[in-house]
Amino acid sequence: MKRFLVLIYGILLSLPFTAQNTTQGVTQNSSKSEIPTKTWDLYGFIRSDFFVQNRNTRAVVLDLFPLYPMPKYPNGVGDDLNNSPSAGLSSITTRIGFKFNSAGIFGAQKYTGIIETDFGGSSDYVLVRIRKAYSQLDWEKSRLILGQTWHPLFIEELMPNVVSINTGAPFQALNRSPQIRYNYRGQDFNLTAAAIYQVMYTSSGPKGKSNQYQKDAVIPNLFFGAEYNTGKLITGIGGDFKAIRPEKTWIDNSNIERINTRLLNTYSGIAYLKFAHNRWSIISKTLLGQNLSDHSIIGGYIIDNEHNYLSLNTLASLAQVQYGQIHKLGLFGGYSAILGSTASTNENIYNFYGFGAELIPSSNQYQYIRDMFRVMLTYTYNPKNWRMGVELEYNGVNWGSLNKNPSNQFRISADDYTAAYRMHAVIMYLF
Repeated sequence: MKRFLVLIYGILLSLPFTAQNTTQGVTQNSSKSEIPTKTWDLYGFIRSDFFVQNRNTRAVVLDLFPLYPMPKYPNGVGDDLNNSPSAGLSSITTRIGFKFNSAGIFGAQKYTGIIETDFGGSSDYVLVRIRKAYSQLDWEKSRLILGQTWHPLFIEELMPNVVSINTGAPFQALNRSPQIRYNYRGQDFNLTAAAIYQVMYTSSGPKGKSNQYQKDAVIPNLFFGAEYNTGKLITGIGGDFKAIRPEKTWIDNSNIERINTRLLNTYSGIAYLKFAHNRWSIISKTLLGQNLSDHSIIGGYIIDNEHNYLSLNTLASLAQVQYGQIHKLGLFGGYSAILGSTASTNENIYNFYGFGAELIPSSNQYQYIRDMFRVMLTYTYNPKNWRMGVELEYNGVNWGSLNKNPSNQFRISADDYTAAYRMHAVIMYLF
C-alpha cells in the first residue's frame, strides 16, 4: 500500500504546472467547445463489503464476486459437502482513477484520457491492477477510443444497479479488454465498430485460460452494433465475431507433431433496451452466443480426438426494474442456459473447455451447468458522496452430464438441482 501511495504522489507531482482541476473553470483562451488546454480530475471510492451465504459458491475476489452455487458433492453417507455457510468482510474493492481533458488532435474538439485502478487478490496478497486505461478523441459526430475499457457487449448504459461487484454476471458479458472502437453519433442513432484483443479476460483451452489462443489466431475480436437513443429510451442490437486457435500443434496417427492451422470461429448477437422516466427505470438484455467464457458466461467448446472444434450455444438474459433516486429499490432477474451444439461428431473421445463445469472430487468426471437463474432484491441509500445498500439473492442451478444425442450433437442433461441464498451489504464513500 505504501508503494502504491508513493506512486500516486509521483504521478501528481509529474503533472505539468499548467494543469488545473476541472472545478476551477476554463482558461480565457479555451476553444469553442470550452475545453481548457489541460485539466485533470481524481475520482473513485472507498468501499467496504460484507456478505453471508448458506452454500459454497464459485466466486473470486475474496468471494465478493459470486457467480453460481457449487453442485452437490456427496461423501458417500448422504452428506452434501458443499452445503456449508460462510461470511466475510473486506475493503479490497476500493477504486481510484484519473481523468485528463485537453484539446484534441486531427480536428477533434476534445481529448479525454482515463487511468483507473482497483484492488484484487486473496487473503494472502493484494494486487493493484489496471481496470481502465484508454484515450478518447471526440469530434462533432464521432468518437474514437483506443485502450482498455469495457467490451462493447457489456453496454455501460445498461449496467444493473446491484450491490455486488459482479454487476449481474454470469447473465451478461463482463469483460474489459484493449480495443480500437469507433462510434458515429447521429441525432438519435448511433453506430459502433470495434476490434478487440484479450489480455485479462481470456478464453479457455487445453493449456488453461490464456490470451495466447487469440494471439495465435491473429484475427481480432470484431464487434458491430447499432443503437437508437433518445435519452429516455435506449434500444440496440450488436454482432460479435471471435476466432481462436486452441492448438498450435497436434500429434498425428504416426506420432508425428504437426502444425495446426484450424481456427475456432464463433458468433454472438445481443439485443437490449432501457427505458427511464421520472424515478422509474427498466433494463433488459439478451445475448445468444458461442464460447463466451472470457466474458464469465457459461458454455464453451469441445475438441474431439480428431481435433475438430464444436461450439456450444449459450443464452444469457437479464432484466431489472428500479424505482427511486436517493432511496432506490430494484428487482433483478437473470437466466442463462447452455443450449448444446449444432455441429455433430462421431468421435467418442472429447474434452470440454469453457466456463460452468466443476470436477467431482475423487474422480475424473465433471458436472456441467445446464441452466441457472437468479432473483435479487436490492435497496440502496444514496445521499451526496455516499452509497449504502443491501441485497438479498436466490440462485438456482440445474447440473448435469455432457452427452451426445442420437444426431451426435452435444446436450447437457438435468440431473441435479442446487440452490443458494446470499445477503450482501456495502458502504461506499465516493469522491
